[in-house]
Amino acid sequence: MKIDALITAGGKGSRIKEIGTEKPMIDLLGRPIIDYVIDALKESSHIKDVYISVSPNTPLTKQHLKNKDVIIIDTSGEEYCVDLNYSMSQMKTEEVFICPADMPLLSSSGIDFVIEGYYNSGVHSYSVAAPYSLLVSLGISPTYSLPVNGVKSVFCGVSVLDRLDMLSMKSLSEGYVLTENIELIININTITELKIAEEVLTSSKRSSSGN
Repeated sequence: MKIDALITAGGKGSRIKEIGTEKPMIDLLGRPIIDYVIDALKESSHIKDVYISVSPNTPLTKQHLKNKDVIIIDTSGEEYCVDLNYSMSQMKTEEVFICPADMPLLSSSGIDFVIEGYYNSGVHSYSVAAPYSLLVSLGISPTYSLPVNGVKSVFCGVSVLDRLDMLSMKSLSEGYVLTENIELIININTITELKIAEEVLTSSKRSSSGN
């Protein structure tokens, strides 16, 4: 069974304004970072349609997406939870995979891993987290942390949830996966994280060309 995916791309991106463009449109090796996310979702064996929420904060992103095979959802860009609920109301499948536009290392295998974990968990909301210590070791300075299975952790914005239960305002049972898979834990919020993504993708390209 395939489920819809939502890329959230309507935020203000205030932590990386020095780049001088909307966060989803940040250039990474000649491409906007949102394009990497779209490609990964399109290649996933579990994804049906790709929806992308935009807002008045991201007009360039909306324009860029008009030539993509995605469904655009216009939101206010003022409050994440309100915009998320509206986006959920526009989608079709019972469950939805959610991720932000700032995760260019996301892969189809990583997406499939999370979705399969959701179905195996038996919960209604399943989120991805990374160990705080791992992010710090990579040179990243997380702005918050929460305990997951007794480990100081940081949530990455990737999740699968029951859309219908969410919209009905039911209390959702929650589950988590704590992972060190770099594809699932790097958000582009700073120049440091952008450089990490560049290094990972460049190394991956070298490995592919060497095969």
